[in-house]
Amino acid sequence: MGIGYELVCVDCKRSLGMGKIYWQDESGAPLESTTFDGVFNRATRQWHKRDEFFGRTIEAFLIQHRNHEIRFVPEGVDELIETGDEIVELLDPDEIIAAQNAVFPDPDQDLKEWEHKYRGPR
Repeated sequence: MGIGYELVCVDCKRSLGMGKIYWQDESGAPLESTTFDGVFNRATRQWHKRDEFFGRTIEAFLIQHRNHEIRFVPEGVDELIETGDEIVELLDPDEIIAAQNAVFPDPDQDLKEWEHKYRGPR
């Protein structure tokens, strides 16, 4: 038994489930390297990591949450991030990928927003 982890955007209160982290096999022997499940595709009922679906999901999540505070945390930590009535919403990878089609980054605007947020008004 293990605990799942999530990639959380603290600013938007959105997360991407990453499955459990493993460092031992079923018999308790150490694995060559620590690994995790990856992202779960509900449509195909499969876990993905180190493949195109995984890459596209991570890419889309990072693009949509650029300039935001991102954390990789164990399940339950997202409850500590709650503010007011907002809770962290677990997103479906297919929804993340589909939403990327509507993102048109403006580097100048991104820079202005970042400066305002982290440097304050000048």
